[in-house]
This record gives sequence, C-alpha cells and structure tokens, in this order.
Amino acid sequence: IAMREERYEIVTKNTSEYIFEWNNESEKIYVVPSYIERFGSLNVTAKAIKTRDADLSGIHPDDLEHYIQFAKNSQSCATVRNDTEIRRKTVTGQYVWCAIHTTNLTDANGKIIRVLGSIRDIDAVVRERQKLKRAAELDGLTGVYDKDTTESEITEYLNGLGKSGRHVLFIADVDNFKSINDTYGHYMGDAVLGDIALGMRRIFRESDIVGRIGGDEFMVLIKNVDSDGLIHRKAIELRDVFVRCAVGKSADADFKISGSVGAAIYPEHGRAFDELYRKADIALYKAKASGKDTYVIYDGEICMAA
Repeated sequence: IAMREERYEIVTKNTSEYIFEWNNESEKIYVVPSYIERFGSLNVTAKAIKTRDADLSGIHPDDLEHYIQFAKNSQSCATVRNDTEIRRKTVTGQYVWCAIHTTNLTDANGKIIRVLGSIRDIDAVVRERQKLKRAAELDGLTGVYDKDTTESEITEYLNGLGKSGRHVLFIADVDNFKSINDTYGHYMGDAVLGDIALGMRRIFRESDIVGRIGGDEFMVLIKNVDSDGLIHRKAIELRDVFVRCAVGKSADADFKISGSVGAAIYPEHGRAFDELYRKADIALYKAKASGKDTYVIYDGEICMAA
C-alpha cells in the first residue's frame, strides 16, 4: 500500500491535474498534496458547500454561482459525470482557469457514496482561446469591435447585466469622409479611421463597448451613466476626437476633419437595441442637418445640439 501511495504521489506531483474525493459518508473532501501546494489548504466540508456555508473566496466572484450549481449537479444521480471550467485563486493570489471533472460512485441502491474528480490547470489554453476569440471579433483596420460583435455585445448587455441600469448609445461618423479618400487616397482615409478608434479607446472605459459599424461610422455604449452632465461631457469629448486626430497626417495632406454624434439613452428612449439604434441614428441625422461638427441627443421630438 505504501509503495502504491508513493507512486501515486509522484505521478500527481508531476502533472497539472489535481485529484480529489468527495466522501458523502464522512462529508469530507480529500485532495492530493499538490493541490494544497498550488491552491492552499482546503478548509471546507462537502456539507458546507451544499449549504452555502463554505468559504468560497478562492473561487472567482463571476464564477461563484456557476460553481455552486456545478457542486449540486455533482451530487445528482441524474448526472453521473459533470464537467465545468472556473477560475480558481492560487496561493500567490492569481486566478487561473481550471477544468473540473467529476464522476459519481453509487452503492447497490443507487445512492451516491463518493464523488471522484480532477482539477486541471487549463489557464494557458483558455487565455489563448480568448485571445483568438477577441481577434476574430475585432475590426481589422481599427482594432475596436466589428459591426456584428458590437451589436451582439450591446444587445446581450442590455438584456442581461445592464437591464436595471442607465446607459447611453452613441453613433458617430466623420463629416465629409469621402472627400478625404477622394483627395488623399484610401491609405490616408484608413489612417484617419485608425486614429479615431485610438482616440475613442482613450476617452472611454475598458468596460464600455466601442465598435466600428460602417465605413466611417462608430458606435459606443457607455455603461451605467450616473448623470446627464456625464452624457453631454462624453458627447463633446467624442466629437473632439474627430477634430484632434487627423490634422496634418503628412506634409502633402494638411487637412482638418470634424465628426457628428447622435445619442439615445437607455431606458428613456428605448430598452431594445434596435430602438436605441434607430433613435441615435435619427439624432445623428439631425446633427448632420444642423451643420455638422456637433452632437444631438434624441429626446422625443426635441433634440439638443451643442
């Protein structure tokens, strides 16, 4: 037995997979020593997890509910095998992605007596997968989200986490962009769009959604707006991005551009993405009609320009 345990310990120390056992009779969870070296002591019982009395601070907050549901599923006779991916905190305080697999062992009456499982470090794999996913979602020219991703991200947010908040949707484009391409060529036009996108990323938070939805047209959703003053301030900053970014791109192209901005507010002007988009687009059209280089906030039949 001692030799078998020694061989077992050697194998588990030289792998990124950590074996554990959830014993329903003793209500204890056993883990291999390498797990403790990686994630720290497991001072928790199986019963505590089921009753939510456990200290689950080692689980990433965004994954906590998912993890608790996974633990419940692992105690169900209907699901003999369970798999999930969560982020687990290591002894150094870093969260790493882990794949968890469990298999139920039952007695002659079908009662679960033990749950055997493994936790595998898949952090590098998940991060590479996320990197490739982000690359596929980005506009190749500007580095912000492409049209489809922008619309799906905003729609998902408004229908989910953002349902109870207040947000603003901006649509903005370059005034007379065609003249830049016609006069200085598409290379110069592409450089202008790249500078605009860079400027937009600087003035908005990482949590906001920024995308290019057309040739020279951009869309932004600012999440959780706490005042009308912030909306007006960000609209002005967005308009100014267009003015700043494309002055004197080369010795042969000394030009200035401007941008127009339309805005619609969630939930005052609509709760569905399509409705907000339509009203922001109406506001953008009015900004163009009022002389360009300005912003308009949709407000029913009334629009306010800078």
